[in-house]
Amino acid sequence: MVQSGDYEITYFSDPQDPIANSPATLFIQVRNITSGFQFRVYHFLVQMIPPTGPRVIQHPLSNSTIFTFNQPGNWLLLFEIGLDPNLAIFDATASFVADVSQAKTSGLLAAFADVLARAVPKSLERWGHIFAVVVWLGTMLHVANTYRLSSGNMDGLVNFARTFRRADILVVLAIGLLILTGVLRSFAHGLTTVDSLFQSDFGLVLFAKITLASGMIFLGLINRTFLLKRLETLTSRAIVTTSGPTDISLGKSRTLARRIFYLTILEMGMGVSAILFGTVFTQIHTIS
Repeated sequence: MVQSGDYEITYFSDPQDPIANSPATLFIQVRNITSGFQFRVYHFLVQMIPPTGPRVIQHPLSNSTIFTFNQPGNWLLLFEIGLDPNLAIFDATASFVADVSQAKTSGLLAAFADVLARAVPKSLERWGHIFAVVVWLGTMLHVANTYRLSSGNMDGLVNFARTFRRADILVVLAIGLLILTGVLRSFAHGLTTVDSLFQSDFGLVLFAKITLASGMIFLGLINRTFLLKRLETLTSRAIVTTSGPTDISLGKSRTLARRIFYLTILEMGMGVSAILFGTVFTQIHTIS
């Protein structure tokens, strides 16, 4: 705990005594010395100077971040703290020393369990995001598998179109949940304005994810609004007007179903790319 002007700044980590090469969560808190009012920390920059090696800089967008000290020793932590949503403004500064120890061989199993426990999401927004991804991806895989098993005849194509249309209910719910939890997670990281979206690394990563997800949704709308509707029309006419579908109607239906299948695979690819992009590039905030 240190004082900087009218601010009392507290730094702590979880675990309290960080261990080299083991993830730790860093927290920073600020309150007014006179009134005791606890301020919200919108963002902070910390320069971490290890015993040897180059200076490492982080740009988190909240009052905490997860990182890993890559070697034991005394690390100097220099903070610039922002109490305003404007990421260009820093209101207070502070410095602390983190005493990083070496993990004991006998505690490797416990350390592994601790790392595993920390990897489990602890917020409803993250759990909701993961649940939505699982529902969406599982539903689309089921639709793709239905095409693979049913594209040989008209009855199979009818089943494919029916399965796709029924799956839309789950897909719409999953996409809606993804958008809702994504917005809530963005607010939790301090992205409350358009400017903050483009003035931070996390915001730029989020913008790239939004772009990929928008392309995914656009392909999904084309699939369902035009191609699937035409396939449903062709298959229903073939069943109602003939005792057996003609080669022409069957051929057109197969072509449409194939296009729907390929666009579905592309839609899934863009969605998975958005997920992987966010997962990989948000690790730019991790010291290793």
